[in-house]
Amino acid sequence: MGPDEPVGVPLPGRSRCPRGLIVSNTYHPLWRFIADGREISPQPSYYFVSSYYIDKVGEYDPTLEFVGQRYQWFAFALSGLAYGATIVALAVCLLRARRRAQGLSLGGDTHHATRRVSHDR
Repeated sequence: MGPDEPVGVPLPGRSRCPRGLIVSNTYHPLWRFIADGREISPQPSYYFVSSYYIDKVGEYDPTLEFVGQRYQWFAFALSGLAYGATIVALAVCLLRARRRAQGLSLGGDTHHATRRVSHDR
């Protein structure tokens, strides 16, 4: 499995009655037992195993999958957008600081305070 593929483990599936499946894997709520499109969430058994109650009877093609992997590209895109926005904001702040240091505003106009002198005495 590559890094961009969902993490899934195919399992043999045939049963004559509902059963429990114990997996020697640390409990995490994003693991799913998927059989014929139906997702079954894990139940914590002990700290080092997870259990799944499977009420499907007959033959089926199940997979044990970590569904958190489905969202990895969304998370990467969101992180990339945040990084890009930070770089743009930093560049704008640096440009403003440079223009202020040169005595210019962003619009290119310089506003000098004029002193009004009164000639009436």
